[in-house]
Amino acid sequence: MPLSFIFEVANWSDIPHNYAIIAAPSIRIYPLDNAELAVGFHWIPATSSTAFSELSGQNEVFCPRSIQLLGRDLELPHPMLQLLSHARELLGRL
Repeated sequence: MPLSFIFEVANWSDIPHNYAIIAAPSIRIYPLDNAELAVGFHWIPATSSTAFSELSGQNEVFCPRSIQLLGRDLELPHPMLQLLSHARELLGRL
């Protein structure tokens, strides 16, 4: 379970107005040789004075909607897609 994390402070004397955080945790599963399933999200709050200001608010949740196994597309179960939809809504509020 990789956790990528970046914290930038443009001006240490005024941190509340000069910061950026990028968090990108994910879970990766390898069910078969040469196959990978990844589920995770990116959370990016940043103030305008930082190098990451253009990315601020571009949060996302990612996962496959279907997988291909033995030449067939398999759709993910509906409850999983609902859970991801709720996660997207929560990230949009941050």
